[in-house]
Amino acid sequence: MIERRTTIWISDSSEDTVAAWQARVSEHTGSEMTETSSGDMQSWRWQAENAFYTLRLLDGSLTLDINATVGELA
Repeated sequence: MIERRTTIWISDSSEDTVAAWQARVSEHTGSEMTETSSGDMQSWRWQAENAFYTLRLLDGSLTLDINATVGELA
């Protein structure tokens, strides 16, 4: 179970790596990916039963945030 928030820094931000991580998170969560962009940042989000997963690409840095759903979102 996710306690609060976990961030994973992924060093390789190539298109193949981004696509591989998108596939992994989609498979793990069993949910549809939604995509957003803001300025130079690209972001993909999944909502699972007990957590939100957000993959972000900014300035060549790829990160995956995992946030537990709390309160009304749980």
